[in-house]
Amino acid sequence: MITFILPILYGFLGISALIAFHELGHFLFAKLFNVRAPSFSIGFGPRLITKKIGETEFALSAIPFGGYVEIAGMVEPGQGDQLYQNDESGRSFGQKPYYQQFLILMGGIIFNILFAAAIFFYLFCTGIPANSLLQNQASKPIVATIVEDSPAAKSGIKIGDMIFEVNGQKVETVGEFINILQQNSAPSITVLKKEKDLEDRSLVTINFESDVLWERRKIGVHFESEAIESQPIFEALQNSVIETWRWTKKIVWDFVGIVKNGEFKHVAGPIAIIGIAGKSAIVGYKFLLILLALISINLAILNLIPFPILDGGQLLFYTIEAIIGRPIPAKIRETIHIITWVAFIALFLYLSTKDILRLFS
Repeated sequence: MITFILPILYGFLGISALIAFHELGHFLFAKLFNVRAPSFSIGFGPRLITKKIGETEFALSAIPFGGYVEIAGMVEPGQGDQLYQNDESGRSFGQKPYYQQFLILMGGIIFNILFAAAIFFYLFCTGIPANSLLQNQASKPIVATIVEDSPAAKSGIKIGDMIFEVNGQKVETVGEFINILQQNSAPSITVLKKEKDLEDRSLVTINFESDVLWERRKIGVHFESEAIESQPIFEALQNSVIETWRWTKKIVWDFVGIVKNGEFKHVAGPIAIIGIAGKSAIVGYKFLLILLALISINLAILNLIPFPILDGGQLLFYTIEAIIGRPIPAKIRETIHIITWVAFIALFLYLSTKDILRLFS
C-alpha cells in the first residue's frame, strides 16, 4: 500500500511546489511595484490551511493543482470572490505603468524558468546519474535508440553504431557531433560509422526531411547515457543556462507541432504527470528534480499561450488596452473567459480520461 501511495504523494508535492513557485513570481513582482495582493492560494477544493501575514491571506487547499494570487485592480473571471477587483487606488494594478503590469503578469513564467535553471545548476554541481534527458556531452556517440521513420532510421544507422566522422570531420564525443549537426546548413550529412559488434566502418548519408531550420538539425537518434560528474561552479552555471535554453527551445517547438498537427496522443494529462513524477522520485530524487525542471519549463511555455485563463491571455488583454488607451468591455472579457474555460475543462477531462485508460491497459 505504501509503495502505491508514496509515488502519488511525491508527485503531488512536486507539482504543488512548481505551482507555488509560479504564483510566488506574480506575488513578488506585485510587491516589488507596491501593488496590493490580498490573497495567495494554492490548489482548489476544501481549504486545509489559511494564515494571514500582513495584508495577504495565504491558503493551501486539498487538491494542489492550480494556484491564484489576487491582485488589486485586476479582474480574472472564474477565480471566485475578488474583493479588490475594482480597486482604483494608487496600489491598484490598473494604476501602474504598462511595463510594471507586464512584469507582474510575466512573474510566474520568469520564476518557472529560474526554477528549472536552479535545478539544473544544482544537478551539474553535484553530479547527474545516467539518464536519457540530460545527455553527457563528453560521452562517446554510440546510438542507443532511433526514432521511427526519422532521417536516421531511413539512412541505415542501427542501434549500437558508433559515429566516427560527420562530413569528413572526426567526432569523438556527443558534444562534437551535436555542434557539427547544428552548424550544418546542407540538406544532408555523411556519417562514417562502425557497425554494431563489428570493426567494419561504412559511410551513410542522412537526408533531412524538411527545409525548416529546426527540423533539419534533428536526425532522430539518442545516444547511450553516461553519468555526468560534478562540475565547478562556473562550468555548472554555464551548462545550466545552456540546458535551460535547449529545453525551452525544444518544448516551444513541441507545442508548435501539437498546435500545427492537432495531435494530442503524446500529451500527458495531470494524472499521468503525477504518476511519472512519483515514479521518478522512487528511482531517485535527482530523477524527480530533472522531471520537475522540465515540467517547470513546460508550465512557463504553456502560460505564454494567449488564452485569457493563462498569463499569456491576460498579457494580451492588457497590451491591447495599453495600445487603444481604454479598457476592453467587461462583457467581451467575460464571454471570452467562459469559452476558454469550457475548452480548458474539456481538454482536462479528455487528457485525464486518456490517463485513466492508459493505467487500466
